[in-house]
Order: sequence, then structure tokens, then C-alpha cells
Amino acid sequence: MEIIAVLAALTGEPTDPEQHFGAVATGGHDASAPVTITPCPQPIGIGEIEGETLICGTVSVPEDHDAPDGRRIELLFTVMKSHSEVPEPDPLLYLHGGPGMGNMNGIAGLARYFDGWRETRDVITFDQRAAGLSTGEAACSGVINENIRAVVTMSAGQAEIAACVEELRSSDIALQHYNTLQNARDVPMVMGTLGYDSYNIIGISYGSKLALEVMRSAPEGLRSVILDGVAPPWLPLYDTLAVPMNDSIVRLLEDCAADETCAAAYPDLGEVLTDTLNAAAEGRLVHGPSGTALGPEVVLDMFMQRADGSRIGNPSITPFMPAMIYEFARMVEDPDAATPTLDRLNDSGWVLPRDRVSDLRGSAEITSAESETLLELAIAQAERVRDTDHELQTTIRALRDALRRERDYTPLAGLLDGELSRASGAIFADRERVAAFANDVAALISGQRARDPLAGFIAETYEGPAAARLLALVDAMSDAEIESFFESAARSLETTVFKFVTTTDLWIYACQEDVPFNSMDGYQAATAALDYPQLGAIWTNNAGLLLLGVCPMFDQFPREGFQEVVESDIPTLSLGGTWDIQTSFNWAVEAVRGLSDAQAFVIPEAGHGAILYSQCARDMAEAFTSNPARQFDQGTCTENVIPPFHIADWVGE
Repeated sequence: MEIIAVLAALTGEPTDPEQHFGAVATGGHDASAPVTITPCPQPIGIGEIEGETLICGTVSVPEDHDAPDGRRIELLFTVMKSHSEVPEPDPLLYLHGGPGMGNMNGIAGLARYFDGWRETRDVITFDQRAAGLSTGEAACSGVINENIRAVVTMSAGQAEIAACVEELRSSDIALQHYNTLQNARDVPMVMGTLGYDSYNIIGISYGSKLALEVMRSAPEGLRSVILDGVAPPWLPLYDTLAVPMNDSIVRLLEDCAADETCAAAYPDLGEVLTDTLNAAAEGRLVHGPSGTALGPEVVLDMFMQRADGSRIGNPSITPFMPAMIYEFARMVEDPDAATPTLDRLNDSGWVLPRDRVSDLRGSAEITSAESETLLELAIAQAERVRDTDHELQTTIRALRDALRRERDYTPLAGLLDGELSRASGAIFADRERVAAFANDVAALISGQRARDPLAGFIAETYEGPAAARLLALVDAMSDAEIESFFESAARSLETTVFKFVTTTDLWIYACQEDVPFNSMDGYQAATAALDYPQLGAIWTNNAGLLLLGVCPMFDQFPREGFQEVVESDIPTLSLGGTWDIQTSFNWAVEAVRGLSDAQAFVIPEAGHGAILYSQCARDMAEAFTSNPARQFDQGTCTENVIPPFHIADWVGE
């Protein structure tokens, strides 16, 4: 029935959002923060019906809340309605990380992760000022257009960065108002005009810092708070860039030492790691087959790989890490020593294979032929459901794309878009051609948007019958159709330059309000004091780029009291993951120091944003939102989580 409803909504008359969202669809509940409804960024998820299950738009807020009649900025938002017919009146507001990352370009993923909350309440999110799709004029569009090839390939250097910063400084926007305090004051204004008097917050990464600032500076209507991947504003986050990875390493060593089997197989693991890192720094760690000297960053890379958020859901590599540390140590003594664990992880791209069906067959306690037959039938049915679900998702996505081409383009422009996609299949299959093709497309869109440049691009890029058909289409198109094609292509280009834009947005925040309390000397002192100061091999370049390269180009606007511990009695749940190399799991405990009604948990086998990695952490967070007075047992989501450690074949030789 849900699938039929989606198909009906896609192919029938447009849904009237006022019927499902009331005043939000007609200007909002607060005239001082007017709402404008806009199409949602795609994709939105196959089960979503725009205007019925979710709605998107912008909220207009003052650039400076102390000057409400002055310049205004637009914040893009989405409201994902609850699945319940009688939802709780207090929704969940998700505050994204970065700063500057945004989340409106990932609605489908948000809908998946926050689906549990939607069983009982609406879920809201918005791209913060100078973040994601709310960046608006706080982006150096002139520099991007002039250097589109460097931006697309992420090869922009110091000159492009300096030009970008200068464009921002010379623009009409007042950069000093793009900070965490103004962001915090946006929150109740956005929630109020969307029609909510009370609400709950979950903030991940920078979102946790923003949530703490909301608790301090704009707490009206705030019922409960979940902090995840916590970045307390009173910690010098750029001085301590290497601290989270150091803490993650220490935790692994403690977990191995606490496990009798691991401790016996890999004794003195911390000392072995220290000696290996020192040997690598001195050039004494050599990979025999290639003759390559491996630096400390190669040894430490396993912690980067484990925390890679793109691999959420894959089997954990934690069980193999003690063996890998020892195998690096063996290479110091003998460059040709066997390294089967390292080879296995490297050869698999750090992704361990998982065959759930084989695991099930191997672990099933089946004693009769009848039970075995029924099990095989059940497995076959499950595989058919999986395959059918994948095919359904693919088909509905294709239907959405086809209908969008019909509705967003003029007819021939839509036909040209489809033909270009088909003709480009061979290009996308050739890695060497993809980068050049992306550059050419970016240059086309950022240049003169006219018939002749489009025809020239096609003639240079395609050949044979495909080129002839494409050129015939261009020749047949009206000027309006040419314009329609370029407008849609330009929207696609926004995704291509997104990483450069969000990095710029991060600099706006970091350089103006954080860096005044950080320095290269502070970073070097903090790194030297770590258990593993060799982490400088990974983090020093990043620290230097920010602290010495980019931030001196910005004016600084340190705020009094920003570094003070936040004090509040709002119920709070604070979570940290032991894999996290961006914010230390110990900071989840530090963050609640001034909170009188708070609980903190360290979640094993979770990275940056514990609820993204751990279903148990997500269940706990959902339960907390339902009842912020609930007190969880300290073993919740923390006991018996780490898989058994791998014991390599060479142990005991």
C-alpha cells in the first residue's frame, strides 16, 4: 500500500502541502521568520512523498539577531513528518556537523537514520548559516567560477584560497555574524515558525557544540538534548587535533590487555607500538618485497581506516589490529617477515567480506532433514525479498528522475539530458577520462550558456552516431530549451563543488571564533604530550594549513564566555565512540561537567556519531527522547560489544 501511494503521488496531480503541513506551507507561524516552500534536494528516499511525508523550504532569519530589521539570510530546512497519526508535539531537531557541512543534500540518508524517531514524532533539520545548501552569498562564487577546474578536482592551492577569502571579506555579508551564537539564536526562531513550542535536539560533531550553545544562549522550548561525537566549546579543538586518535589507540590497547587471549598473544602491545612508530620515524621499518621505507603514518593508518564513516555496517577490523601492530613490528626486525593479517586487510581494501547466508548455514543447529529443507526455503525467500527490494528502489529512483526531467525541463532539453547520460556511459567506465570530462562539463556550465558552446562541447566529447544525434537535438532546441538545459546542469554542478564550499564554510567558523584560542605552538605542545606523539605525522600538515596558512587571512572575532563550561539543567544524554578520531570519546564525559541532569556513555565499536554505527546507541537515544527522565544502566550498549580478537597463525612460533 505504501508503494502504491508513492507511485500515485509521483504520477498524479501534485500534492497540496497545505493539506498536510498547514501554515508551514503558506508562510510559517511567525511573520518575523517567513517560510518559503521550495523543491526538496534529491534524492529524498523511495518511500517519501514531497508535500505529504516531508516538505522543504527556507526560513528567513536576521543575519544579526541584535539587528532584526537589517540584512536577512535564508536557511534551507526539511520537516519529515512522523509516521504516527497522533505524533508527540515535540519533534526531534537534528543539528549537523562541520561546521559548514550541511545535511539538506542527504535527506534520504537522514530519513533512514532517524526513522525510529519518526515512529512517534516529526524530525526537523536545517542547513545552518554558511553551511551546506544555506551557504548562499557566504560562498566565493566568483573564485569558484574562475577556477572551476581546480575546484572540481580539489586541486585548488594557496592562491585560490586567498582569493576566496578576499572575495568573502569584500562582499556585502558581515562575516562576524556567521558564528555559533548566531546559529544558536536561529534555532528557536526556525522551530517557532515551523509551529513547534517544544522540541528535542540531537547534535553530532559541531552540532553538539551548537546544541550546548543553544542550552546556554537560547534554551526556550528545549525539552531534551542528545550530544554525540561531542566537541565542547571550552576545549581548544585545533590544539588537540591529534588527541582523539591518541585516545582511540589507548582504548584499543586497554581492551586487548583486558582480554586474556589477546594479552597472551600480543603482550606489551603499547610498548611494541611505540617502538614500531619510532623505528618508522627513523626509517627502519621497511617493506621487504618493495624495498619501501614505511613512515609512522602507514602504521597509524589502520585507525583512520577503522573510523572511515563510508564503511558503516561492515565487519569490524578491531579484532585484527593487535596482530597488525605486531606484524609491523616483525618487519622492523625482518623486512621479509610474513604479514598475513596486514596482507589480508590491504588486499581487501580494509573491507572484510561478510556472507550472512554462509554464516547462518555454518552456525545453524539443524538436526533433521525437514528443518534443513525449511531453512533453505526461508533463505531462498529472504534472498528473493532482498533482490526484489533492490530492484524496486532502483526502478522508483529511475521513475523519479524521468518525471523530474519531464517537469523541470522543456521537452527537448529533457530529451537531450537523457541522451547525454546514455552517450556518456563509456566515459564513466574509463577512470582516466572521468576527471577530464568533469572539468569540461564544469567549464561549459560556468561559461557562456548558449547554443554554440554546447554544440562545441558535444562535438569534442562524442563521436559517431551519438554525436550526430546530440547535435541534431541541440540544433532543434529553442533558446528557452537551451536555457532550461543549462539551468538544470548548473544545479548538478553545485554538488560537484560542494566539498570546496563546505571547507570554506568551516574556515569561516574556525578562523573567526575558534582559532583565537588555538595556535601552532599550542598544537605542538599538546601533540608532544600525547602517549603517541608520532601522531604528528598525520595531523601536523592539517594544523599548519589551518593555523598558519588560512586563518591569518581572516579577521578574528573571539567571543567572551565562549570557552566557559556550559551549565544547564536540561536533560542530556552524551555519547562518544571508541573509534572516533575527530572528537575523543572522553569528551562525551567532559561535556556534561556543568550539566546537572546528564548521562554520559562511551560506546565501543562506534566512530564519529555513535548512533550512526551502533543500533543499540540509536535505540538508547530514541528511548531517551521519549522519556528524558529515564536513567540507563552504565552497562547499556557498552558490554560484550567487541568481537573476539584474531590470533594470527604465527603467534607462538
